[in-house]
Amino acid sequence: MQEQVLEYFNNYFGQHLNESISDEDIMEAVYDLIGLTEAVLESVGDEWTIEKAREVGRKDKQERKKKYNAMSPAEQKKHDEHWDEVMRDKIEKMSR
Repeated sequence: MQEQVLEYFNNYFGQHLNESISDEDIMEAVYDLIGLTEAVLESVGDEWTIEKAREVGRKDKQERKKKYNAMSPAEQKKHDEHWDEVMRDKIEKMSR
C-alpha cells in the first residue's frame, strides 16, 4: 500500500516527494483523492459504498497478515528485509 501512496503523490506532483512540496500541497492532493474516490463510488451506485470499500481493504490487510504469519521465521525475515530495502529506495528517491 505504501508504494501506491508514493506513486499517487509522485504522479500528482509530477516529481518525487521532496522538501519543496509543502504540507498544504500534500493535503490538497489528499483531498483531491478523497473527492475522486467519492465520485467513483457514487458512479457505481448504492451497492458500493465507502464502508464496503473499507471492508474490502480490511479483508485484504487480514489476508496479507495471514500469509505473513504462515511464513517461517526465515521467510518473514527475508520478506521484511525486502520491504525495508524497498522503503529505503523510496526514501532515497524522495530526498533527491
